[in-house]
Amino acid sequence: MSNVPEQAYTVQQIIHTYRRQPLLERTISRLKSRNLHIRPISLHDQQRICALAWLLVLALHILVLTEFRIRREWKFRQQSILGLKSSSPAVATNRPTTERILQAFEGITWSIVSLEETQLHILDLLHLSADIYLNLNFDLSKPLFNLRE
Repeated sequence: MSNVPEQAYTVQQIIHTYRRQPLLERTISRLKSRNLHIRPISLHDQQRICALAWLLVLALHILVLTEFRIRREWKFRQQSILGLKSSSPAVATNRPTTERILQAFEGITWSIVSLEETQLHILDLLHLSADIYLNLNFDLSKPLFNLRE
């Protein structure tokens, strides 16, 4: 039973959509999860509401695309990965979620410290500039990876 006119969709299309519903609901539930730390917000301007919804859907697309690409590559390589479950680091998985993948990178920090005289002297002996350590600038005008495949 549906409120969709019979001429709009075939029975097969409606059944296909119905069977995909759990996948779509799981995807949307990721926005509602506590992992994203989204708090209630009161917006009154229609344009701001639309902008926030657009940003949330964009974030959802990034989550889904990341998961899809990693799962596809692991399937191609026929490999599993260990250590994504903090409760069971020895357990391997073939279908990691993006949230677990991001948790694997949580402890990484980036800090630049000044080099000591000994280190500078060693770099000089190797004919290397200290800039390789001091100027860790990324060219943000170029993408870090290609999203189009």
